[in-house]
Amino acid sequence: MTNLFSFFNSLVFGKEGNYRIPILNTNVKFTSSQGYTYRFSKADSNLFIKIPDIILSSRIFHLLSFSNLHTFIHEMGHTISSKILFKGNDPKIDIYTNSGVGCTKNINPSQLSFIGKLFGQNFSKTIVDASGSITDLLFSAAKIMIATCYYSKITAIAAAILAFGGTFYIAGEALYTIHSIVNMNHGDYGKIAKRSTLHLLIASTAFVAAAYLGISPLLHLRS
Repeated sequence: MTNLFSFFNSLVFGKEGNYRIPILNTNVKFTSSQGYTYRFSKADSNLFIKIPDIILSSRIFHLLSFSNLHTFIHEMGHTISSKILFKGNDPKIDIYTNSGVGCTKNINPSQLSFIGKLFGQNFSKTIVDASGSITDLLFSAAKIMIATCYYSKITAIAAAILAFGGTFYIAGEALYTIHSIVNMNHGDYGKIAKRSTLHLLIASTAFVAAAYLGISPLLHLRS
């Protein structure tokens, strides 16, 4: 029970800690130290370009948007899909609570599972790369749906916080995806873009569908 409470504190408040998820046999580390990072701007960029990085480093933003929870969901998308598609994986998740980013390590794509063989090695890699953002989009969509459908039961403040976090992370995942494609970098969709144009088209279609699922309740608020 103590470990569960500590894990909750890490997800919501960014408390440092190391945890083991039994069902997936996956280690999750929450740390404030700066390890892996993804930046939208460079040191010499103007203030406007630096806005996404400034927001992601804000403690208030982390609390209001549940950023560590969103990062955890994103990385769990990579972890679960890699467990399904590849054998012999022992993924480790690091979440950097001061910057709102995370990474999943130790994904070994060399040995396909039975399901992985149905997709082939390259497309299985694409599924793993795309699953992080898509999983977080679906989580964001669920938050927005709860906020719009049950706002009278959960109070207006709670609904606003849920809708804010969900909407921001849909926009954030979109910005991350577009940025990584344009720059062809180590971001999830940047790796997909370097692998195959067809894979990028399929993954982008799935991304747009998941994003629309999230924003559609907001589009129909007045109807």
